[in-house]
Amino acid sequence: MIGGSTMVRKTIRLTTREELNTYMSPVRQELLRTLRLSGEPMTPKELSLRLKISASSVQHHLKKLLDLGVVEVDHRALINGITATYYRDSPVEVRMGMERGDDLREEREAMVGQMVEQVYGGFVERTRQVRGGMDEEALQGYAYLTSGLARLLPGERAGLLETVRRYLEAHERPGRPGEETWEYLIVAYRPEEQP
Repeated sequence: MIGGSTMVRKTIRLTTREELNTYMSPVRQELLRTLRLSGEPMTPKELSLRLKISASSVQHHLKKLLDLGVVEVDHRALINGITATYYRDSPVEVRMGMERGDDLREEREAMVGQMVEQVYGGFVERTRQVRGGMDEEALQGYAYLTSGLARLLPGERAGLLETVRRYLEAHERPGRPGEETWEYLIVAYRPEEQP
């Protein structure tokens, strides 16, 4: 629930090599991550300063992401006589087509691997920054990792996934005093059945 009403989340399905390449460009992924972490719309100039690349390069990458639908124009404002365009990440769910058995399977698997590596790398870096002298409970205020098995009936699985999806969607946009930003990755799969 956002603002008292249910937000309909658009789904973008990456089905072509061009769409996969557009989305998975390392520069574009970092641009998207910067927009998400900022919590506020940003101009190409602001993004270029954060990413340490030229504003024209940012403009090029933003156009590609706009065409894909994962970034949108938030608003325009007059700054020192120049109209500045502010961008934000779109509230969309990106589906990579892991279910497809086509010739892009390896690219999709590599893309998911990059995503896992990025989040895990951030987790490791954050624990290195804060762990000095902290006990496990205190560390959970900064970074948390757990794994295990859950034994679910099919209806319970569907219910759990829907609950998690709705909860995360309801908390993806900034707006509450004192809130913390947490980057996450949820990976779950059904292992091969044991005899």
